[in-house]
Amino acid sequence: MFSDAQIETKVTAFSGYVAYRVYDGPDLTFDIAGGFRAFGMDIDTKLDGNLRPSEHASQSASWVDPLIAARLTVPFGGNWFATATADVGGFITQASSTWQAIGLVGYRFNAAWSAEFGYRYMNVQKEISGNEVQLGLGGPVIGATYRF
Repeated sequence: MFSDAQIETKVTAFSGYVAYRVYDGPDLTFDIAGGFRAFGMDIDTKLDGNLRPSEHASQSASWVDPLIAARLTVPFGGNWFATATADVGGFITQASSTWQAIGLVGYRFNAAWSAEFGYRYMNVQKEISGNEVQLGLGGPVIGATYRF
């Protein structure tokens, strides 16, 4: 039928949160948050024909999912700390859903600035042009935080 298949996927995601500190103790802090995750997704599929003619299809979508989140931070010596964050969203409609888990180790330079590194996994499900798309995105993450 087809001799080769190529699928190119481009995903852009931007998350924003407003958090409330539920517990602030010397051994840990716990926050709950609400926010959003905005997505842009482009999927380009090419099938090279062998016994059939070649085919090409493109799908695009942009959307915003509301989120609820929780974050736990534990200091473990000097200015070092570990953070675990999880969120879930897309529960208003059945057309999309997302969840994410992040584990970080960080260093606090002062009261305002810190740097973190760790691992993040995000799952995205969305119906695009009548097709159910599910992506699992994971990998290392590095960042900086400014608290005000």
